[in-house]
Amino acid sequence: MTPTRLPSAAGIVLAAGLSRRMGSPKPLLPLAGVPAVVRAARSFTEIGVVPVVVLGHRADDVAAVLRGEGVRTIVNQDYHRGMWSSVTCGLRVFGRERSWDWLAVLPADCALVRPETIGAIVRVAQSQAGEAGCEVVHPVYRGVRGHPPLLSRRVVAAALRSNPPGGLRQVLAEWDERALEVPVGDRCVGLDMDDAEQYERSNGLARREAVPDDGECLRLQARHAMPERVRRHCDAVTRVADALATALRGAGLYLDRRLLRSAALLHDLARGDGADDHAAAGAGLIDAAGYPRVAAVVVRHMDPALPLPELPGEADVLYLADKLVLGVGAVSLEHRLVESVERFRRDPDAVAAARRRLAAAVSLARSVEALVGSPIGDIIGRCDGRRTPSDMQPAL
Repeated sequence: MTPTRLPSAAGIVLAAGLSRRMGSPKPLLPLAGVPAVVRAARSFTEIGVVPVVVLGHRADDVAAVLRGEGVRTIVNQDYHRGMWSSVTCGLRVFGRERSWDWLAVLPADCALVRPETIGAIVRVAQSQAGEAGCEVVHPVYRGVRGHPPLLSRRVVAAALRSNPPGGLRQVLAEWDERALEVPVGDRCVGLDMDDAEQYERSNGLARREAVPDDGECLRLQARHAMPERVRRHCDAVTRVADALATALRGAGLYLDRRLLRSAALLHDLARGDGADDHAAAGAGLIDAAGYPRVAAVVVRHMDPALPLPELPGEADVLYLADKLVLGVGAVSLEHRLVESVERFRRDPDAVAAARRRLAAAVSLARSVEALVGSPIGDIIGRCDGRRTPSDMQPAL
């Protein structure tokens, strides 16, 4: 089985400006205690993209807070000439790196754009490979385009040749007929920090953009009295989700593994509450705890968004991982179907729903296998020594 070759992506973070309207360097402003430029860089690194950060004003200070973040930096000596000079610096780096296919451009003051949002627009661009017409991808929140725009190599090359007087805005306008809009649930794509009022708003939102670590997930499980059998099931789903995400990232898919792991640990938070829709109930509890990003993944773990995407995102991987685990062990999707039909044999509607859900899981499993170039059993077999890879074929 030959893995699919996916187009690759890069990012530039613009952190060179004078911040005249703000009165202090915006890249260094803390958002929930983390400098804005660090948050912007992590929007890329969390999904496996190494961004290039363009420095200028207070370059040494900004570079200092980025140490250890795993980013590349370049200095724009002409930063006083405006944002396009910094964009151009980033475009030139992209132009020299022939292994990159798409480029996301993110100002440092748009620091709260979620990693999964960038991953989503990149996956759409990756799925357009070989199709004429798509040269720019925009994230769109409630009908309004936001940051970062994603540019094809063709757009970058044309922009470097023309050096448009209207800068990036003109570039995007010139390619608008070949632009694709991707609806996202991330209001942060439209937020920036041009003045003190906008900064305070962003700072207030920053804490709700966090992803809980394993310790906080365990505390949430305890706070909501998660039964031991459910906790062990969540642990098993987490192991499978980790294995799937690792393989997919290795195949060139951009996923936030930390977000996925937290969602897997918490996906059945309301399982023992007797709720009619435990996915929605659990997502509500997670959102109330201050983690709306995790809630947005958990709410889809029982019923995926249809039609399924060509390339799976975090919620799709969680959905598949949950279907590949029965109790605390990894099983084949065929086994899950047989078990579900037997369990609901007196309820035809429930059997039909189980068949629909397992059919969606089969489609996702086939997508994963095509991307990775390995059977699902080989990908996750290491999660459960009691199952051999041949037991894990995802056919119905």
